[in-house]
Amino acid sequence: GYTWNRVFTDTNAQTAEQSETLGVVEGGPGLVANGLVADGQAVWTSPDGATWTRVPDDPESFGSSGILDMAAGGPGFVAVGVDESGFPAIGPAVWTSRDGSTWTRVPNRDAFSGPSIDTRINSVVAGGPGFVAVGEEQVADGVRAAVWTSPYGFRWTRVPHDDAVFAGPGEVNQMLSVDATDDGLVAVGSEFRAIAWSSRDGIAWTRTYIGELTEAQSLRHVVATDSAFVANGFENHPDTAICIGTIQDSS
Repeated sequence: GYTWNRVFTDTNAQTAEQSETLGVVEGGPGLVANGLVADGQAVWTSPDGATWTRVPDDPESFGSSGILDMAAGGPGFVAVGVDESGFPAIGPAVWTSRDGSTWTRVPNRDAFSGPSIDTRINSVVAGGPGFVAVGEEQVADGVRAAVWTSPYGFRWTRVPHDDAVFAGPGEVNQMLSVDATDDGLVAVGSEFRAIAWSSRDGIAWTRTYIGELTEAQSLRHVVATDSAFVANGFENHPDTAICIGTIQDSS
């Protein structure tokens, strides 16, 4: 982790300014990565992390949609993200794949519909009843966090909304990342301050304020280790540059 070598993931992805890798997960041929290029969504596979092959574009599966996160498990992989085909309305999107190369869009079932004109699934992890996905939805009085669960990645159920857990006093409540251990799950995000949510089963959640409401703080990503959950994010401080690094104990 101290010494890194730059790898050009796709010689056909135009220039570095026009491409962005958003995530990578172990599985399939070795590794599967997702990101964006100038012409839209992109997925790459690699046997070793050094040599990458771009998956052929599939307008039927992706179209005006984009993967934001992936998890290994179930049929092979589950990916989550957004569907912008109805822009300015934005809806959630889920895909499954057996090998990381061929992807199938999960139908936009009732679990993904609701009063929101802007719903995003930001992160997914193998845990709880099978898979747990977290995100956000825009409603009349602001943005509130949202959670979905699925046993295998094909059929999803929305966790019932609870203002005390998913809305809170702030106007913007975002679940941005989730990870899991055998003991439970932790999701992180923001409400103009850093927030973590914890759950034993992916269905019943408890929220914990980590930051102070006086500062604009957000936790962007969380990862589970053997003894703790480690999260990173940012804090807009008036006297310093952006600060990163917050540790949330696994309890």
